[in-house]
Amino acid sequence: MSSWPAARVAWTAGSWIQAHYSRRWPPDRFVRAGIVVVIAGLATFMLILSPAVPVWFSVPTFALAGLGMGLAYAPLTLIVLPVVWVAITLFGFSAMYWALGVHPVRQAFVESAADVWLDRIVPLKGADLDPDIEHTLHSYVA
Repeated sequence: MSSWPAARVAWTAGSWIQAHYSRRWPPDRFVRAGIVVVIAGLATFMLILSPAVPVWFSVPTFALAGLGMGLAYAPLTLIVLPVVWVAITLFGFSAMYWALGVHPVRQAFVESAADVWLDRIVPLKGADLDPDIEHTLHSYVA
């Protein structure tokens, strides 16, 4: 008997739980809970190394780890996305300016950061931005 189907079904269940409760709980809560559940599943899986524990015990332990992966996997993109879009936009504008002949590359990056600041960040003045992201953006433009 393989424990992989149990892990797949549990991962799907964890993803469903995460999607179902995503409006009630923030993404970082799902990630924390998912990591704890994955660690619990893998820690109990280590009991299989003991000859006293039956082999079938691997099925629920892998299912527990799969449930944790389902809870934690999807919300990671929501946590990383606010930082990544700034980086992608900055590097995209930098490449455009550099291709248009603005040299050196540092100058192209500074000009693109100013454009991103004026076009994308200033309209978000009242938005609830993470202080670390806001500090990073200020340091690019300054």
